[in-house]
Amino acid sequence: MKISRTTDIQNRSELDWLRSSSCASNGCLEVAFTEREVKMRNSNTPEDAIISCDHAEWLAFIVAAKAGEFDLDFVSVSQRAKSISEPL
Repeated sequence: MKISRTTDIQNRSELDWLRSSSCASNGCLEVAFTEREVKMRNSNTPEDAIISCDHAEWLAFIVAAKAGEFDLDFVSVSQRAKSISEPL
């Protein structure tokens, strides 16, 4: 997956930025779709860097997320956190 990161985006305010309806405050991922790319930014810092990928890469990400590829197993995460905090 090729992802580019840039702060040099002209007319960023002209993009139609979308965020989840379940996002009640700042700190959410916002996305904007252009003819060639999907652009992503942090709603807390919209003036900072924007990450871009093409539409095929975005679709692959969405399919993987819906399939649970990025889900964390709570038990293993808790066990790892506990083992990190235990003295040697």
